[in-house]
Amino acid sequence: MSTLADVAKRAGVSVMTVSRVVNNKGTVNEKTRKRVYAALEELSYRPNLMAKSLVTRRSNTIAYVMSNISNPFFANVSNGIEAVCAERGYFRIILDATSEKGLNDCIRMMIEHQTEGVIFHHLNLDEETVRSLNADGIRVVTIDNERILAGVPEISSDDFDGGYRAANYLIDRGHTKIACIHGKISDAAGVTDGEDYIETFQRNIWRNRTGGFLKSLEEHGLEPALMIEGRGTVKNRSSISKEDFRRLKNDPQITAVYCENDVIARSLLGECIRYGIRVPEDLAIIGHDGMDPLISYYPRIASVIQPQHEIGRLAAEMLINYIESDIVPDNVLTHSEIREGDTV
Repeated sequence: MSTLADVAKRAGVSVMTVSRVVNNKGTVNEKTRKRVYAALEELSYRPNLMAKSLVTRRSNTIAYVMSNISNPFFANVSNGIEAVCAERGYFRIILDATSEKGLNDCIRMMIEHQTEGVIFHHLNLDEETVRSLNADGIRVVTIDNERILAGVPEISSDDFDGGYRAANYLIDRGHTKIACIHGKISDAAGVTDGEDYIETFQRNIWRNRTGGFLKSLEEHGLEPALMIEGRGTVKNRSSISKEDFRRLKNDPQITAVYCENDVIARSLLGECIRYGIRVPEDLAIIGHDGMDPLISYYPRIASVIQPQHEIGRLAAEMLINYIESDIVPDNVLTHSEIREGDTV
C-alpha cells in the first residue's frame, strides 16, 4: 500500500505538499497539483481513513435509519442520499430500526463508530434522543418524523396536499361517490395483535392525507361514501379486512377509492380481480407514494407520487451542510404529483 511519502517521492515534492493536495487545504500551484494528482493515480494511493479519523475525529460517515428496509420507498430515498454522499466524499450506512430496541441499537452503534450525522426517516424520534446524539457530536436530520422537534431540521412531505390532489383527480373524472382507505388514525393505547411496529406510532401521515381528501370533497359539496381503516404495511397479505371489502363491493354507488398508500391500493386491486370487479370500469383506484414495484406492473396503479430520490438528496445535502457549517438548516416541504395509470 502506497504512503504519502511514496507519492511525494514520485511527484518530486514534499510530504506536506502532498498532504495539502489530498486534503484540499493550503495553497499549491496548479502545475504542482497536477503532478501530485498524477503520482496519486500511478501509485493507486488510498488514504487510511481509520487513521485519519483518529487524528481529525472526522469519520465522513453518515447513517440513514428507517423503519423497514424492505419497503421500496426507502430504497429510492437511500439512492438519493448515496448520490450526494458520493459527490461530497461521505460514506453512507443503512440501518433498519424495526423495533424500539432496534432503534436503540442503531443509536448505540452510531455513537461507538463516530458517525458524524444521521437521517431518521418515518420514525417517532423524541427530543431527548436528539439531545443525546448532539452531545456525542452527531448531527440529526429527520424525514417525516411522527412528532415535530424544535430545532431539528426536517424534510416534510405535504401529505395534506397529496390527499387533496388525489380527491380532485377522481372528482375531475366524474366520480362523486368516493371511498377512502387509510391507516390507523386514532391514538388509542396498546398494540393490536399482529400490528406492525410502525403502525404503533405513524398517525400523522394518515391524518394529513385524510384531511386533504376530506377538504377536497367539502369544497365540491361532497361527502365521503365510505371511510375504512386498513393496514398500511407491506408485511400483511391484505390491507383491507374481508368485512370492509364486502361493504365496499356491495355498495353500487361507490365508483372510486382513494387508498392512502400503494400497499393498500395494490391489495385492493388484487381483491377486485379475485372477485371479478372491473378496474376502473366498476371501481377506480388511486394510491399514494409512488412505490415503483407496486404501481408499475400491469394494471399500473394511478398514484400520488412523492419525489423519493429528491427527498434523499435534499436530506443528505441538509445533513452534510449541517455537519460542515454547524448551522441548523431550514426545514424543507416537498410536494407530490399525480402519476396516471390503468386504474382510474
